[in-house]
Amino acid sequence: MSARLTLKKDRCIATFDPNGHRYLTKDGRSLISVTQAMGIFTEKVYRFIPREILKAAADRGTAVHLATEYEDQDNLDLDSCLPEWIPYIEAYKKFRAEIKAEILFTEQRLVHPKLFYAGAVDRVLEIDGDYWIVDLKTTGELYEHVGIQLAAYAELLNQNLEKPVKLRRAALQLKNDGSYVFREHTKADDWSAFLACLTLVNWNKNHGKPITY
Repeated sequence: MSARLTLKKDRCIATFDPNGHRYLTKDGRSLISVTQAMGIFTEKVYRFIPREILKAAADRGTAVHLATEYEDQDNLDLDSCLPEWIPYIEAYKKFRAEIKAEILFTEQRLVHPKLFYAGAVDRVLEIDGDYWIVDLKTTGELYEHVGIQLAAYAELLNQNLEKPVKLRRAALQLKNDGSYVFREHTKADDWSAFLACLTLVNWNKNHGKPITY
């Protein structure tokens, strides 16, 4: 059994404002989120999809994330779930049954204490003695830039652990037919790519110049 991961008592915690869809420090300062920093990739992927379809997909993703969190707590009431959510929840239950991972952390909203970006780490799992940082997806396709997002979350978590550890990174795609895909991301330059994204967004924030993709 691997040593337990321990979050720092004085870790940097972010609060989430759903109305403005932004992360805030304890004193109310707005932070750049991992999602915002990744805009150079996501805008390119989603720019031609109608806004109402994107919103419906985002709402479904939020609902499924919450449902899986309740499932982890053995507190999910399936009768409260819309029928369209059920296949995704069943996919998650299938993953849990087959992979037999130990859940160490769920939905941790953290702030990087040096780079001052924030994000929500979906799951930290232990699988066969390895630590995994896992992001849940309900999208119809998994994109390579998810590896960059996961690298940002891995660094975010390690900065808030008592002792940094080696983290493997994976996306867990929950599909509408009740199946799932668990895909590891291993590219060594993913973290460098995220730093480049963060630098561009910070420049835009500081200088007020629009970035077009």
